[in-house]
Amino acid sequence: MNGTFINRSTIVFLMSFSAIGGAIAAKPDVYLFSKAATEIRKSNPRVSEMLLVEDRRVITSTYPVIYKKMTSKGFSEQEIGMAVAASWTDFRSPEKSLTGLDASIFINTTVKYGKLQIESVPVEAFIVIDGKLQDEKTNVTKWFAPKKYRIVLSKDGYFPEEELRDIKEGNNIPLRKTLKLFPKKMGPN
Repeated sequence: MNGTFINRSTIVFLMSFSAIGGAIAAKPDVYLFSKAATEIRKSNPRVSEMLLVEDRRVITSTYPVIYKKMTSKGFSEQEIGMAVAASWTDFRSPEKSLTGLDASIFINTTVKYGKLQIESVPVEAFIVIDGKLQDEKTNVTKWFAPKKYRIVLSKDGYFPEEELRDIKEGNNIPLRKTLKLFPKKMGPN
């Protein structure tokens, strides 16, 4: 994953739902899917339009299974959409191959993602994950593939706070840091 995340202001792949005879029918929101594709193209220009269209087909067909598995863990539709977006964006990151999106692998990978709230006092601190500056600042919720991440929070005038966090499947204990002010200069100015 190495810092490929979805900006909350550009939640890139939420689903719209309709109940049909008790079953869930998932359809990608065209506008949001387009934003997701833009984010992926920006981070990995090798991804072709044809590959993104095929991804959309696979994601749409697998979403009901992902939805069922993740709602049983207590996640909302919006949270599931964010997990799907993070998983898809990670799958299309530049360090990955440009192979087709396998349905069973996508399902099994996505349902294992972990949710982490990243908070700081003061708010609006910069977030660096595994050496990569994120688009968002604290206080935010992000989705991660399960593994260890080095997370650094920093803000001008404050000492940075760093933590090595082992992300597990599902909800994780929020990361909360209080940043300490630099000492005021002593002596004449």
